[in-house]
Amino acid sequence: MYSGKISAPLLIDLDGTLVALDPSREDLERLRSDLMSVCQTVGLQLEHYGIFPMYRAVLAQQGFDSAAARLIREMLDEREVTWAGRTARTLVAGNVLETVAELRPLVLVTSNGAPCVHSLFESGRLPRVFVAQVTRDDVTDLKPSSVPITEALSRVCTSSSFADFIGDSDADRESVMAYEANRNSSLPSIRFHHVGEFENVVAGVAAANDVFQLLAQSGEIHAKSVG
Repeated sequence: MYSGKISAPLLIDLDGTLVALDPSREDLERLRSDLMSVCQTVGLQLEHYGIFPMYRAVLAQQGFDSAAARLIREMLDEREVTWAGRTARTLVAGNVLETVAELRPLVLVTSNGAPCVHSLFESGRLPRVFVAQVTRDDVTDLKPSSVPITEALSRVCTSSSFADFIGDSDADRESVMAYEANRNSSLPSIRFHHVGEFENVVAGVAAANDVFQLLAQSGEIHAKSVG
């Protein structure tokens, strides 16, 4: 666990960065159809039929504690826990994360639910090396909103003027951009680093390990920044 050598927090995305849940196309389409039904029930006019965008639309209209939002979280949890147990692939070797965790306080920032994260911990696909974690159960909006990042930083005691975020998606990058656009001077600046989409286990581990090993050696990200 973090030993206090470098105070700058390292925020890390989950699905597509540390693990790949790898649901089948059929599973995703069934889930999408179920969420569309919930949205139609509450009379929601959708602009985007992506799974997380639909949930965000319900949050915006109905609120976090609404029946519709709770139902969608239950649907997502059920599917994600199944995927975490059956199809999930590890993209970053556990010993690499453990090494980084000695140098930097690691914070998991994910749009997945707490039950999914717990399942990955229990199965050993995700090491327990994080000083804090922020899931969709903790916030009233998801990435690309800045809300998850702000919540993550509130859970880490740091005097650092900067932090880093490693993610694989446009939503991760845009979340950092939204945070930076509204950041006040008392909060650390965040540098975004993209590790990319992983095509398979071998390529994924190799690509991710290159980034994390560099960070572990120097305490500073040297991967290409795209944000």
